[in-house]
Amino acid sequence: MANTVNGIVNAGATVGIIIVTAAFLLIDAANTSEKVDSEIGKQSELRLRISKFSKKLVKFIVIRAEINLITGITIALLLFIGGIDYAILWGVLIFLLSYIPYIGLVIASVPPIMLALFKYGPLGALAVILIIVAVDALAENVLFPSLMGKGLQLSPAFLFLALLYWNFVFGLAGVLLSIPLTIVLKIILESFEETKWLARLMGPIEETEES
Repeated sequence: MANTVNGIVNAGATVGIIIVTAAFLLIDAANTSEKVDSEIGKQSELRLRISKFSKKLVKFIVIRAEINLITGITIALLLFIGGIDYAILWGVLIFLLSYIPYIGLVIASVPPIMLALFKYGPLGALAVILIIVAVDALAENVLFPSLMGKGLQLSPAFLFLALLYWNFVFGLAGVLLSIPLTIVLKIILESFEETKWLARLMGPIEETEES
């Protein structure tokens, strides 16, 4: 049990380092944008497309963080009320590992479920499983699609279909990159009059202002 917990905590720490690194890269994006401006000009079409992609990607990361935070805090609070030891730690772990689609939450859920099993028996473990599944279902199936649709101007239904498609094409890497890839695809489709109708099927489009 101890080895399992240590392994999961180490995995969470690794994900945390990745998140911090990504945050620094996003902070540096502003400087990068200025460099791009100086090289290709503020009004160039390429500059506008790069800017649009960057903004939408940042929105995705922010929304993902919000959902993970809500999920982690809610589950930690319910675990604490239920008397599960180290509830805050498990909440933090759920927040971090939820960045990994599907399997992240499963991995993070193992320690509190095992603790509940040892402390309360099978019914206690089942109760923890139901709590985690219920909170995650609400967050992922209600909050996440709604916020994603508003934040990225992509319909929730299309986001789900895109996830399935990129998973089919690239496997796990496709799952991890499904949102950025879909954003790029939508921006490309918006760039040509002949394909704008396809972009509209994915969600509302932003008309480029004429300079």
